[in-house]
Amino acid sequence: MKRELEVISHEHFNCLNILTVELLNRTLHVHQELELGLILRGNVLVSMGGRQWNIPEGELYLINPMDAHAFRSDNGAVILAIQISLRLLEDFLSDARKLRYPVPPSLQEYFNGNPDMYTQLKDLCRTLGHVYYCHEVNYELECFRLTVEILSSLHQNIPHELMREEEFSPRKHKTERIISITDYIDENFTRKLLLAEIAKREHLTMTYLSHLFREVLGISFQDYLKDKRFSEACTLLCTSNHSVLDISLDCGFSDVRYMNALFQSRYQMSPREYRAQMRLNGNTLSTFPDTQQEFLSAVDVLPLL
Repeated sequence: MKRELEVISHEHFNCLNILTVELLNRTLHVHQELELGLILRGNVLVSMGGRQWNIPEGELYLINPMDAHAFRSDNGAVILAIQISLRLLEDFLSDARKLRYPVPPSLQEYFNGNPDMYTQLKDLCRTLGHVYYCHEVNYELECFRLTVEILSSLHQNIPHELMREEEFSPRKHKTERIISITDYIDENFTRKLLLAEIAKREHLTMTYLSHLFREVLGISFQDYLKDKRFSEACTLLCTSNHSVLDISLDCGFSDVRYMNALFQSRYQMSPREYRAQMRLNGNTLSTFPDTQQEFLSAVDVLPLL
């Protein structure tokens, strides 16, 4: 089951991972890498800290390490996501992992006074993506050079700070603690699952666990669990012919009426209407059961860069 507190596996490098996804929805997740994204097609709504930002096609977003965030695109979008472990800089900056940019995800406004620099940064992202996917001779060193140039541009143009040790260490510990919890939810959300069960498993009080969810992910345990089930239901409606009742049971809803109410609240339509609308639009993306996204291959990505 895909972990929603995301741990990035670097296929080619220890400190760099680049992926291109076509998505409708990416549920709430956290990772320890800095993420710089370029919207190659469509518009993306980024949710973070109870706020939302619309990132249009051709623009950049930035997500700090350990910041919980979610993506949604009503008509489907393609994102080039560059995920950089700040350990890359530790030989030059001993506290590199504490670096963060205390700004909203949308980056365009920070380059309003220097649009040429913003265009250059987007071009660097495209070039890095192209080099990364082409795997030409000595591409590793070129990827390193471009990554450092991107980080240098961010550092020159975006406000930044180093987290204090007394803030960084507890936050890192809590982020890592959530991994065990969200893994367990991912494996068990299709059945009845109570906060008390997880608290007992983690040797935590229910009060502490409830606060931990809100502090790290920004939502309650019940809302997180509900979103997992809802996302699973959306995917099954798009990719299976199972009845609405069966999907409701398969996703862990205790009552199909509750699932129907969620669809009415979020999409102003019933699950059956949602299924018909999505199939009419051809939006049936599904790689993971708890999200609606598909990783693109180099053959698909390179024409977009």
